[in-house]
Amino acid sequence: MTVLHFLSLNLRDAEARLRRLTAPEAADQPELWQGLDASGPGRLIEAVRRALDHVRAESRVLAAWLAVTQAWMALNRLSQMRAVGAVALIAAGVHVALASTTAPVGLWWLIVPGLAGAFGVAAVVLSWLGPRATGGRR
Repeated sequence: MTVLHFLSLNLRDAEARLRRLTAPEAADQPELWQGLDASGPGRLIEAVRRALDHVRAESRVLAAWLAVTQAWMALNRLSQMRAVGAVALIAAGVHVALASTTAPVGLWWLIVPGLAGAFGVAAVVLSWLGPRATGGRR
C-alpha cells in the first residue's frame, strides 16, 4: 500500500463521516410521537415537563439567580477578574485552614491550594494592572 493510496482511503473515510454528520435530519414521524404519547413513560415525561414549566414561571430561586447573573454581567471585566481572584484566594485559605487541623503527612496536600492561591494572586494583580476606566476608576 502506498502513501497516496493510504491518504486517499483516509480522505474517503473522512468524507463519508462528514456526510453522515451533516446529513439533514429526518422529518418528525407522527407515529413515533403518538406511540410515545400513548406510553406510560411518555405521559410521565410530559407531566414532569409541564410541572417544571409551571414551577419555573413562579420560581423565586430562578428569579434570584437571574438577578445575580445580571448584576455579574453588569460588572466590567476587571471587577469580575478581581472577584474571581478573591474567591480563589479565600478558597485556598479555607482549604489550608481545614486541612491543617487534621495534621496531614507531607506537604503534597498544599499543591492544589497553592495552585488556586497562585491563580487568585495573578487574577487580583492583573485586575489592578488593567486599563483605567473613565473617571480614573479601575
